[in-house]
Amino acid sequence: SVRLPTATTSIDFGEQDYTGTIPTEFGLLTVVTELSLYNNALTGAIPSELGLVTELVTGGGKSWGTYFLTSNMLTSSAPTELGGLIKMTGFFSLRSNSLSAAIPTELGKLDQMSFAFGLSSNSLSSTIPTQLGQLDQMSSDFYLASNSLSSTIPTQ
Repeated sequence: SVRLPTATTSIDFGEQDYTGTIPTEFGLLTVVTELSLYNNALTGAIPSELGLVTELVTGGGKSWGTYFLTSNMLTSSAPTELGGLIKMTGFFSLRSNSLSAAIPTELGKLDQMSFAFGLSSNSLSSTIPTQLGQLDQMSSDFYLASNSLSSTIPTQ
């Protein structure tokens, strides 16, 4: 078990071969501005408590693909509470996991995102929510490919 002081502002546990589930206690780290848990062997559902890390600005991003929750073995659906990460500007990625169900419409609240929004290479289904059109600051790297989405890209 990893113990972090509640004043921690940056967490980079990328490429550490961590296994198990993401601790719900990460939601207590409300002053964290950077969180990166990419390329591990984390399993289970993404805890809804991660949506409480409302000061989160970036998922890391030292280089391509090295951010947030990319390349783990996470399952279930993306929690709607991630829509509470309204200060995120980049490197929000749940790519290359085993997430299923629909893309939460609440992710449209991440309207400060300007680059690197990724949900590709999962098993997401249903339609692309029109609310993602609210991410109108996006200038590059918006990925939804390699899912089972059943609609065209919304025009809104």
